[in-house]
Amino acid sequence: MQIKNDISYCVRQKVPFAADLPDLCAGKAIYVTGVVLPKCSRFAVNLTCGKSPTADVAFHLNPRLLQHYIVRNTRLNGQWGDEEKTSTVKFPFRREGKFNVCILIGDGEFQVAVEGVFFCSYKFRVALAKITAIDIQGCVDVLGVDCKQLQIYPEIGPGTVPNVSVGHREADTPKVGMVMGVAGNVFNCVGLTWRGGFLGHS
Repeated sequence: MQIKNDISYCVRQKVPFAADLPDLCAGKAIYVTGVVLPKCSRFAVNLTCGKSPTADVAFHLNPRLLQHYIVRNTRLNGQWGDEEKTSTVKFPFRREGKFNVCILIGDGEFQVAVEGVFFCSYKFRVALAKITAIDIQGCVDVLGVDCKQLQIYPEIGPGTVPNVSVGHREADTPKVGMVMGVAGNVFNCVGLTWRGGFLGHS
């Protein structure tokens, strides 16, 4: 399956699910919608350097429902790197619950939002040009995988805001917004407003 730059849907796909991705660059966002199955203990969304089972994993997003945290990691040449799993946000997944995950390609890092709430960032350990596919594994059903280039991504201006908030709105698709960086002033971008700690619709 090829995920193109416009919205692409897959309805109730069983895992493992794998699809090719378009070229990734800053401002591109990957949206994954699914349902956690009743007996799920963990699942993973992987951005990989090919579809081979032994391919390098540039970004491993691994919610663990029993431990209530999300592991982030990279696998190179068959070896996993140092795990990251801290977050100030409450664990957002539950069994038999639907989920919406957005992975935004930022400047030097991935920005992850779950249910429209920023969850974590993860610095690149692999060049974006090497990432060619997405792989989803575990006890979940995949409802949709979308990849879009956001229309408003670059910095607003030097010294104004380090990055911008972004939003995504499509009919029958999850609505996701997140803040990249920290801004003390009020600004509006793509229908979302950041007020020094609160993100909401304008």
